Amino acid sequence: MNSKKPAANNLYHHFISLLILCCVAVAGCSSSLNVSQNKSLIGANPNQNASQTEEVDIQSLRQSAEQTMQRYLVASLERFSDDAAVQTAIFDSQQQWLAYLTKHCEAEYLSWAGASIQNEQRLMCEIELLQLHTMALWRSFLRFEDSTPAILPEPLN
Repeated sequence: MNSKKPAANNLYHHFISLLILCCVAVAGCSSSLNVSQNKSLIGANPNQNASQTEEVDIQSLRQSAEQTMQRYLVASLERFSDDAAVQTAIFDSQQQWLAYLTKHCEAEYLSWAGASIQNEQRLMCEIELLQLHTMALWRSFLRFEDSTPAILPEPLN
């Protein structure tokens, strides 16, 4: 039985490493369009108008929402560090959810083709879905039905 504990810990650390790499890779893919189109917005441009500044602020909100979601995801995996089946299920569902986020927000981006708010709408879509997913992680894996305190506080939107 002691030989299974290190294997479970190795599996857990492997999941965490893969998860972080996948989150970074997929998030980079889903926002690469935004970043490449907004490089001039992020640079030092003293003549930025309000719309450009707002877009940079929305990008910051998106990054914050993603960081929060990743924190709740890691806590969810840590809670089940001794149950490889649950970790696998969480990991697999996360991969499916990331694919959904990418496809759904790409569809929304395309629906705004030619509009001046196209990039902002995609970012807002990503923020909304990240916040909803963070809440789903909290409800499913980080809170308890009895009086036991939640592992992390209820996420704020």
